[in-house]
Amino acid sequence: MEALGPDGSVLDPTRDLYDLAFVLFALAHHARLTGDPAPLRQADRTLGFLRRCMARPTGGFGNTEPVEPGWRQQNPHMHLLEAALELFSVGGDGRWAELAVELVALFRTRLLEPATGTLGEYFDEDWRRAPGIDGDKVEPGHHAEWIWLLDRHGALTGEDTVALIAPLDALCRQHGIGAETGLVRDEVGRDGSLRLGSARLWPQGETVKAHCALVRMALARHDAAAAREHEAVVVRSAGNLLTRYLVTEGGGLMPPGTWIDRLDPFGRPAIDRIPTSSFYHIMSAWAELDRLRPQGGG
Repeated sequence: MEALGPDGSVLDPTRDLYDLAFVLFALAHHARLTGDPAPLRQADRTLGFLRRCMARPTGGFGNTEPVEPGWRQQNPHMHLLEAALELFSVGGDGRWAELAVELVALFRTRLLEPATGTLGEYFDEDWRRAPGIDGDKVEPGHHAEWIWLLDRHGALTGEDTVALIAPLDALCRQHGIGAETGLVRDEVGRDGSLRLGSARLWPQGETVKAHCALVRMALARHDAAAAREHEAVVVRSAGNLLTRYLVTEGGGLMPPGTWIDRLDPFGRPAIDRIPTSSFYHIMSAWAELDRLRPQGGG
C-alpha cells in the first residue's frame, strides 16, 4: 500500500514499486537480525506479485499498480536492486540474484546513456530518454548510490561492474561536487551544466558510501594513489555531514539530534521539515565508514 493511517487503515491502496522495494529491504534486515524465516517467505510472495502484476515487456517494472500516468523512473529500480542484493545475501536464494542481474542489465542497456556516461531519471515506456527538461535531469547522488550498489552486486554475484562504475564516478567528480564546498549538488544536466545548486543531505551520505567502495576497489588493485584520492572525498563528505547537516546543539532551526535536509546554493539552511528518509542515508553512510575502517581506510 502506498499510504496507511496511524491505525493501519488503508489511505491509498496503490501498490508503489519504490515503497515495495523498501518493504523488501526491511524484510531482509528483519530476517538477518532475528533468524526468523517468516520475513523471507513474505518477500517471496512480494516477488511473485511483482513478477505477475508489475513486470513490463520492455524490461523492469511499472512505477505503480494500477498503472498511473507519468514517466518510468530509474529510482525505484535502484532500490529494488538494493533489496534484491540484501535478500540474496541473507537467504542465498538464487531468485534474488537473478533479479539483481536483470536490474543491472537494465542499468547497462537502458538507464545509463553511453554517449554522455550519465544516468537518466525519467523514461518513456520503451526506456527512451524523456524529452525536454525531464530527460536532461541528472542527480549526482543517484550516480553515487549506483556506484555503491554496483560494487556490492559484483561482490555478491561475481559479475564485473568496474566498467559501469567508471563513468558514474567521472560525472560525480567532474560536475557533481562543488569545488569550494565539497557539497554534492542536487541536479546537473547531461552535459554537466549546473541545474540546481542546492545540496540535500542524502547525496552527501551516498557519496560517502560510493567513495568507501572506491577506496576498497583501489586497495584491491594496489593503487595507493587512487585510494588516497577517494579517501579525501570520504573525509570531506563525512565532515560536511557532521558539521553542516547534523544538529548537535540547541537554539538553531532544528532540535538537537535531528538534521538539516537541504542547503541552498550559498550553503545556508533551506528547510521547513525533517524528512525521516534522511536517517536511512545517515546510518548507511556511517555503516560504510565503519566497514571501511578495519581495512586501513577512512
